[in-house]
Amino acid sequence: MKINWLAVLLAVVFGMGLGFLFYGHLFQDLWMSGNGITMDAEHTKMFKNGVEMPMSIKPYDF
Repeated sequence: MKINWLAVLLAVVFGMGLGFLFYGHLFQDLWMSGNGITMDAEHTKMFKNGVEMPMSIKPYDF
């Protein structure tokens, strides 16, 4: 069985790019309001239902 690694790489890049656009630039405000998240005026703090959320540069900080 032969795997087309270029197709796999393109699928990963396209999927990550689409998620970045969807949750980042296109529907960020709609996604945040649907999850009860707001930001302060300087965009430095995030709040979920009035409680400040910790922010980290790591995407999955457990």
